Amino acid sequence: MARERSTLSGRRDQWTEADEACRAAGGTLVLVRGGPGEGKTTLLESLAESWRGDDETTVCYITVDPATGTPQMIDSLLDAARQQLESSWHAVLLDALATATRIRADLEKTPHASALPLVHELARVFGVAAEQGRTVIVVDDADRGDGATGSLISLLAQRLRAVGCTVVVSTGSGPRATAGETRLTPFADKIIDLRPLDEQEFDALLKRWCAAHGRTRLDPTVPEALRAALGPLSGNPATILSTLDDLLAWGRLVLIDQHFCLSPLDEPISLPESHHLVRAVVADGDDTERLAVLLALQDEVSVDELPMLTAAAAISLDGAGRGLDSLVEDGILEIGERGRLRFAVPALTAALRRRSGAERARALHTALARQMLAKLERNGQVDRTRLATHLVHIGESLDGEAAAIRVLIEEADRMSSADPEVAAAWYKAALRQLSDDDDRWPPLLEELLRLRASLGQYDELTKDLGLLVPALIAGSNQDDQAKPLRRTLLVAVGLCWLTTLLQDEQSAQVQEPARLLKALTGGAVFDAELQEFAAAVRCGRFDEAADRFNTLFSGDADREAEPQDLPELPEVLMLLHAASGDADTFQRAWSLWRDRAQHPVDHAPDRLREAGAMTDHATALEIVLGDGYRLPSRGSVLYYQEILRSFRTGEWDAALSAARRMEAELSPQRRTPARFLARAVAAEICASRGEHRRAEEWLQDTPRHLAGGHVLSWARLGVAYRAGDPDEALRVARAEYEQLRDGGGSPAGLEHLLHRLVALHHREGHEQAAAELFDELVALDERLRSETSSAAVLMARAQLRGSAEPAARALEIARRRADVPQLAVLHMLLAELAEDPKAPLHEAHAIARRLGWTELRYAAQDLMRRRGIAPPRTRSKQQLISSTESRIVRLVSDGYTNRQIAMAIQVSEKTVESRLTRLFARTGCRSRVELATASLEGRLAEKTAVG
Repeated sequence: MARERSTLSGRRDQWTEADEACRAAGGTLVLVRGGPGEGKTTLLESLAESWRGDDETTVCYITVDPATGTPQMIDSLLDAARQQLESSWHAVLLDALATATRIRADLEKTPHASALPLVHELARVFGVAAEQGRTVIVVDDADRGDGATGSLISLLAQRLRAVGCTVVVSTGSGPRATAGETRLTPFADKIIDLRPLDEQEFDALLKRWCAAHGRTRLDPTVPEALRAALGPLSGNPATILSTLDDLLAWGRLVLIDQHFCLSPLDEPISLPESHHLVRAVVADGDDTERLAVLLALQDEVSVDELPMLTAAAAISLDGAGRGLDSLVEDGILEIGERGRLRFAVPALTAALRRRSGAERARALHTALARQMLAKLERNGQVDRTRLATHLVHIGESLDGEAAAIRVLIEEADRMSSADPEVAAAWYKAALRQLSDDDDRWPPLLEELLRLRASLGQYDELTKDLGLLVPALIAGSNQDDQAKPLRRTLLVAVGLCWLTTLLQDEQSAQVQEPARLLKALTGGAVFDAELQEFAAAVRCGRFDEAADRFNTLFSGDADREAEPQDLPELPEVLMLLHAASGDADTFQRAWSLWRDRAQHPVDHAPDRLREAGAMTDHATALEIVLGDGYRLPSRGSVLYYQEILRSFRTGEWDAALSAARRMEAELSPQRRTPARFLARAVAAEICASRGEHRRAEEWLQDTPRHLAGGHVLSWARLGVAYRAGDPDEALRVARAEYEQLRDGGGSPAGLEHLLHRLVALHHREGHEQAAAELFDELVALDERLRSETSSAAVLMARAQLRGSAEPAARALEIARRRADVPQLAVLHMLLAELAEDPKAPLHEAHAIARRLGWTELRYAAQDLMRRRGIAPPRTRSKQQLISSTESRIVRLVSDGYTNRQIAMAIQVSEKTVESRLTRLFARTGCRSRVELATASLEGRLAEKTAVG
């Protein structure tokens, strides 16, 4: 047989290729090569299992164990040979087996003299077996044995092949080829190199892992993070599975909404301690491991910096050189441009950092920082950026050393524009080492807070205030000349914190800022006032919050020291109040704001009104504050904005993923309004898709009263109505609506709940209730005069009166707002009302299909049947299948049974059953008829092999 080389990447193709090669007539040697964890053993075990199902095939499976080596392998072959005696007492078999057993006894005493005759006798044994039926010898991990074992495997493989046996041998691959592999390669009839898993195989592997863990799913962020962390190993099956298992064991995979999510998402993924790369680093010796840890703890290192680093870490230069050579030779380290060193697999970097521990890392950073500071004192040249990075990692252990503080401040000044996040970390490190009476405190703190706000790091800003408040209060007691400056800074700090409260709803974190602001005002009732202000903001009572803010700062004797823009925050609060109020109030506030604004203002305020109606603070502040505002880098407000936008644009999977990420990031104690509103939107999506249990889980433990409560009531009504008790759902929802209407809260946003009540009462035949609620909806629209309230009235009018004209007008509003779910509903409504419903019906069906909106899709299909409209033709993405699978599908289409197919393609009936099971799972077909139909419709295509 001519030797071939396989470069196919899919495991199914490689399985088929190996299976077909092993079924060729005569002796065959198949060599399977792959690196650690690439699936050699899994592939060989699967092949062996399928061959054992064939009564005419004898399989001997041997795994080479480096601890036992050659003797264990020979004993396995002899055991398999003895089993042949049960079916045949052939004279040659008996003689050869007896001779081989006798030579085996001398193998350990005289290995070199015994090896060749032992191979000869074993070949005689299996030659007899090969004459009586197909005989397959599988040798897994042939490269794990010593040189003597490798030589014996090579001799055995050649002799067994010569007597008619099929021999399958797996070995490693890569630059360090073993002697055994080198000997086998020239004689192999087929060489199959395992390549990294392709995208389809990667996804299938993740699905199998999930199926083994409660039939859950992975949030889309998990595969993305895995690919990034594993780098070149992202196609290595064993690495993928062991890393997932390790994440689960460490509590990094949390189950939310029947999906595993990473928590925290921004923490790097590590390889498990048992991974072969981690073991390789540890096994190479102390100096190599210490060098690897040293490099892992640095962001970027060049070869030229190794002498300094190794000296600080107490590693001999010779040992570091040998370790570097070893790590590079093994492919663990890569040398890039200008001699920069980096780990090929980012997850190995994270594993080594985790292995080093916080104390070891701090000690290393301290040693490096001290070494660089000493050099700096001698006027030597040092990388000041790297020095500042070390100083940040070691905290306050340098006891306020002047040179260290100077480097941090100067480097932060230099980086404040280029990399504000790094600069903020350096400013904070400098402030932590300054004494309380240092004159540099005020400007540095002011710059730190400015950077935090510009980055949207409101959570970090609040933590900074809590850390730095004691020094600020101590500094406020200085001489009269310093007091005005301190007082101005304290007011700025107070405003920053109040803005943080508005953004990220940090209402629980009021103690340290309260101490600071109390030092500013000296008010006896200040704590209570601050708590009431926070409660007003949290509940969306922005007019009350503005009044309380003014009360807090009234009567201050040093008012002239405050920033001139102090009234801006009350104005912001009043505008937010107006955005969720009636049209006249909003127009007056908007006009005043536009006239006084210091930045260009969006002249179409509809977005602000909608944000106010949906309690979307992030979008509202984006519009109000313009370029002076940055979205928070994390928090429920940011997630709620993302989920709302994804819901409206029809990216429902992205919205659910964002909701899960929010839950994974926030602690259970963080019970903010935005978090519950985000859950409500997630529940609405799940209910629309017919996943009622998931929808109900999203709404568990949600409060009845909070800012934006109409969003929760809207979602609760949708979930409860679809759950199967419509009358009770409508009764509860109407009571909630009346409570919201009469409770003195903001009217904006109620149109969503009110329209749903009208539509569902109409669907249930409660025409009088529907008419009463419609009148209330019209009155609400007259008060609000917003796009969403107008659209709600038009839709309700179309439904109650059976008129297409208002539905068409509502459709124009929905298009202008790019509201995809509302577009789907309106297309469906127009299809029900129009004389020619085909175009809007197909459009509604297409949107519903894209969103996974099962309820609407089934309704569209039902209307198509009733109106005699053919469903739209859709072309599914073709499923690629192997040549053998393609043959099986053709034979299925021709009506062949499994036994007939097995005879036609020369495999066992069990193999055919296995192949069909996998085809059903991959294509989504549930029967042989559906599989044949998919083939006829062109949804299955044969893969093209690339040589």
